[in-house]
Amino acid sequence: MTANTLRDTERPVSSRRQVVERAEAFLNAHVGEPISIAALSRAAGVSERSLRNAFYDVRGMSPKRSVVRTRLAQVRRALSDAQGTRGAVTKRERFIARAVRDVLTLLGIGFLAAAVYQLLVGTIGM
Repeated sequence: MTANTLRDTERPVSSRRQVVERAEAFLNAHVGEPISIAALSRAAGVSERSLRNAFYDVRGMSPKRSVVRTRLAQVRRALSDAQGTRGAVTKRERFIARAVRDVLTLLGIGFLAAAVYQLLVGTIGM
């Protein structure tokens, strides 16, 4: 039986970890774009069910929850930099910070960026 024909429960842990890593690499490469679970599974080269199983085994959560946590962590880092609490910032984090500030400004609450940052720090516990 080849690795491609193994059922999810028979996949080695290292293989499931690689699936998660491929999906997360795709997610990080597509900041600012809506990401579906179908797109993540295609990027990882597995079915949606295999992707879910791999995420539960490796991260202890669904792919969707992992996407949300990843995005919140990116916002947190970007807002942290915007508040001058971090040194180096990536292009991706600048994009996120700008998007968050734009949304907050559009809503008339741009002055709340620091408060949103504090909320995210407490919410996702990073």
